[in-house]
Amino acid sequence: MTSEIYYPEQRHLLGKTAIRRERFLPDTTSGEVMVNSGSRVSVLDVVARGPSPSPYMLIEAARYFNLKDPDKLFDLLDVRIGEQVGTDEVLASKPGRRGKKLLSPVAGKIVDITQGRIVLQEVTPPIEVEAGLNGAVTSVRKGRGVIIEAYGGVLQGVWGNNRRAIGTIRHEPSDGLENIYGDQVDTQYRGAILVTRRPLRRVSFQVIEDQGFMGVIAPSFEPDLIDTALKSHSAFKRWRHSRLAIRKTSRSSDSFR
Repeated sequence: MTSEIYYPEQRHLLGKTAIRRERFLPDTTSGEVMVNSGSRVSVLDVVARGPSPSPYMLIEAARYFNLKDPDKLFDLLDVRIGEQVGTDEVLASKPGRRGKKLLSPVAGKIVDITQGRIVLQEVTPPIEVEAGLNGAVTSVRKGRGVIIEAYGGVLQGVWGNNRRAIGTIRHEPSDGLENIYGDQVDTQYRGAILVTRRPLRRVSFQVIEDQGFMGVIAPSFEPDLIDTALKSHSAFKRWRHSRLAIRKTSRSSDSFR
């Protein structure tokens, strides 16, 4: 007898069920909810938006100009505290056409200039939370996000690349998706979510991008391909079941999950 609680591993595979999803901003920020309770939303609709944490960058400006006295930096400055700067904008420079120039590595705001250093707060794009499925907003939490409900099929995988897509679900060709290559265009697969029983290989990702698949459901791929999957424009879901039955003509109106 042990005090540890045992949680059996399971994966959901449901043909039709009620789906309830929370779409909230990260705990580290709060912002604006873009939709009202009762609104209908689609997969890519932005339901909440908030500021993202802005990192600070310390620029050793006096060292860049080989200044023994850090206070001499103020004579070379082209910016002031509180000023917004863009990427590659001149922060400080020495006189003359060939004078040395210090450029901003990122877009941001000058928050301090002290001891020969320029403190720059980087400008980061806001965080946007997408609905992730077609459904109705049933609850709104001010400053945080929404709860969405819908009806549809659910296939729960063990890993995904955080992309969402809508498309017709198709099984791969009998000889494998890698055989759709080159200039060959098969309209039944373009824009589709492909189901394969074969592990993905590096060439698989090239075919997926070239042929414009919206997503792929696959059993596995090698760990060294994880970065490739994360950078892909298509959605990937890894499943573990040995049996998977999906009709070739079924259309997914909900998010690819």
